[in-house]
Amino acid sequence: MTSGLEHANVSSQLALAQAFLEQKVDFSEAEDDILDAGETTVNLPSTFFAVYICRSDERQYPTIHKTLVGRKKLVLAFLY
Repeated sequence: MTSGLEHANVSSQLALAQAFLEQKVDFSEAEDDILDAGETTVNLPSTFFAVYICRSDERQYPTIHKTLVGRKKLVLAFLY
């Protein structure tokens, strides 16, 4: 579950889209040691999906990259 994605820069949004496409997350460039030594990639299960929560605004759709919109791996949830 995430929110605030519309505030992330384009390269961050594209990295998320890439993770959905490849079904894995690469932490090789992470600053902290968040995985076990020597382990830099986590494979996502085929059933993995994320929920993106944002405010409902009838005048403006959230500014997230078009490669994320409509993906079955990212579910949009609007708060009223």
